[in-house]
Amino acid sequence: MQTRLTLAQLTRLPKTCTECRRRKQKCLPSPSPSTQCLNCAKRWPPVHCVFREPKQPSRPQHPSFESIFVFSANDTDPDDASESPSSSRSSSGGSSSSSSSSSSTSSSPVGDPETDARANALSRAMVGSPRAVGGTLSVIGSCQGSIPVPNTARNNELFYFFIEYVAPSIVSIDGVGLPPAFRAVMLPWILQSPLFPHIAVLMSSVTQALDLGRQPNETVEPLVLKSRVLTIINKALSTGHDLSDLLRCAINLVVIEWYWGDDDSMWTHMRGIRDLVRSRGGFEALNDPMFVVVVILMDYCLGACFETDLLMQERTPDRHLTPPLPSQCSPSLIGPLHPRDCAFSSLADTLSLPPEAASIVSSAHHLTLLIVNSAPENYDYTTSPPPTPTATIRATAATIHKCLLLSPPSPASSSTDENHVLTTALHLTALFYTISIATSTPLSTLKTSPSLTLLIAGLPAIDAADALYASIRAVPSSRWKRMPGVFLWVMLVAAAQRTRSTAGEGGWESPRQRERKYLRRRMATAAQAVAQEDFGVGIWCLRGFWLVGSFEVVVLG
Repeated sequence: MQTRLTLAQLTRLPKTCTECRRRKQKCLPSPSPSTQCLNCAKRWPPVHCVFREPKQPSRPQHPSFESIFVFSANDTDPDDASESPSSSRSSSGGSSSSSSSSSSTSSSPVGDPETDARANALSRAMVGSPRAVGGTLSVIGSCQGSIPVPNTARNNELFYFFIEYVAPSIVSIDGVGLPPAFRAVMLPWILQSPLFPHIAVLMSSVTQALDLGRQPNETVEPLVLKSRVLTIINKALSTGHDLSDLLRCAINLVVIEWYWGDDDSMWTHMRGIRDLVRSRGGFEALNDPMFVVVVILMDYCLGACFETDLLMQERTPDRHLTPPLPSQCSPSLIGPLHPRDCAFSSLADTLSLPPEAASIVSSAHHLTLLIVNSAPENYDYTTSPPPTPTATIRATAATIHKCLLLSPPSPASSSTDENHVLTTALHLTALFYTISIATSTPLSTLKTSPSLTLLIAGLPAIDAADALYASIRAVPSSRWKRMPGVFLWVMLVAAAQRTRSTAGEGGWESPRQRERKYLRRRMATAAQAVAQEDFGVGIWCLRGFWLVGSFEVVVLG
């Protein structure tokens, strides 16, 4: 029975190795295809004998999602990830084992030692498979069929790094797993958007630069990728690209600049989004609830951290109306910024709070409610003082601050006493929080007070800020994850009191810059963690902290 020959069988196979071709010699292939030709076998020093395969026919579409990742098709055995990418692809394509050992990628031949080393190192680093991220990822990847980024090893590595590390670190306090809301809404859009994969690659490059202590604006790769992303976004603006997809990508550019530390570019992107939304009829005309949720959350984050007025909602008539509060929420989301009265002593076990820490959180919660709930429903704190006498609020804050100074945390029972470190972090946070309200000093200018006599727990404010940073880092992320509402309050206070730090030298970040960027990233992660579980509670908490900051600014002004 005669079989039909395929295109690969009809293609003329090479008969000369690269070394003989370079020396302009007649190649004498060995009878065994896995060994060197007879000429190369006699050469000294030994050379690499390679028979280049002809180029495969070009494919009109981008590579499939599964071909982007360089690991074995066997999802159950991590050791298979050490196989070369070419052998995995050739075996899945139905070729024989002998041909898989001599197959090549489109960029370089198999047998090149440098290429093989890079591919093997990359495949060993990427232990796992798309299914490790979740069924949604593998299903959507195979259905969608393409990721619109150049098919290079570095881009593949960066995109995989985004899915495995960057995305979980943005929405999860301990960087493990993705919340159900993110899986159901954001993840499908990330993989289906024609623009966002470029931004994902940029976010991965920026994150890697920051983790290495480099300044992204002085590192070549993030700058090149940023230029490419901005070019793609501008082209999409001029060609009538889908507005919803464009705005979602633009808000992620704000996130990148937030991590990058470039405040000027971040505010420029926010103003551009605001103007674009207004030109299209406002939020109501977009018909994109997910974008509205993300933008409002980001608007409150920036307003709370920088202690400024809201940007995206500055002309919204109901911006100062009390947002709807869910009838019930998870106990883990309750913290000092929660809008309802609650007994933290009864929630201590649920939140994994020692009794001493629960008392600190309860005092901060009482002070927050005194400011937030003392005004009428549509009261504007940003234009006039609160109806409750300012002296009453400041006196309450001063009383709480004095009590905290007189009752420092109990000594640690051991060098690894996690409860002591947690209580110390909450104690220092409450000291900053109360003295800021008592003295009507914004947190952003607290440690640079002109008098330089401001003391926090007997230390100058700047030294107390360093102690707060150290105590936050000392508490494990898994412990903070049990109390996201409390963690959000801690990070808002810590991030707001960090002013712009001096730059490092030679492209490296100064310690102050690294601390500032770390606190800002963790604050955004805490806000996302709360909002992903309950958006209403997340907005309530951020709005409460923003109103406290507005109270300080109005009283000071």
